[in-house]
Amino acid sequence: MKQSFEQLLKTIRQQVKVDEPVVAEREHENKTYTGWQYLYGEKETVSTITGIDSELLPPNGVLSKSQVEILANELEKILQKHHFVLDFPVNFPPHLRYDFIIRFWSEKHLAFSEGEHHIDFCTYHEETVCPFTGYCIVCSDVEVYLRSGQSPEQIIKYEDARRKRHHTPSVEKIDGWVKQLQAAIEVESEVC
Repeated sequence: MKQSFEQLLKTIRQQVKVDEPVVAEREHENKTYTGWQYLYGEKETVSTITGIDSELLPPNGVLSKSQVEILANELEKILQKHHFVLDFPVNFPPHLRYDFIIRFWSEKHLAFSEGEHHIDFCTYHEETVCPFTGYCIVCSDVEVYLRSGQSPEQIIKYEDARRKRHHTPSVEKIDGWVKQLQAAIEVESEVC
């Protein structure tokens, strides 16, 4: 299996490096469509769009955890080349993403030559089982918002503030860093 895993990685990496227009020739090849088909074309399986046959992708239990992580990361790269972004929680590990990627590989989607097309695996309904249990709190946040009666504008304002708080250190933390730097400078000047 190791040899075929390495061959699969080589094939995927070659597809990522191919520098040809992804959909340019397909976008306008047949003008006989009606409605959305005229504008966007026919849906194709992701395996057809990427050029990597879904039968080449081994089931999760066959590979080691590290091989699954490598394969998941490489497959996400080729999906990004074809303008697909799979929306996973930030802390959702690659070895768990692989099963979602395999299922996505056999789905039919439109091929695009630009932009980002986000693929979401969550229904955001508390009644259904969360596919990212233990890694995501979006469903519970949505439920809190719905029960709060806040307007969408208030929710967006709150989320922006929450994100800034998450990424911006507190005054106490900054003061602590300044004290650490001052102490390090004092020690450095005493040594010299």
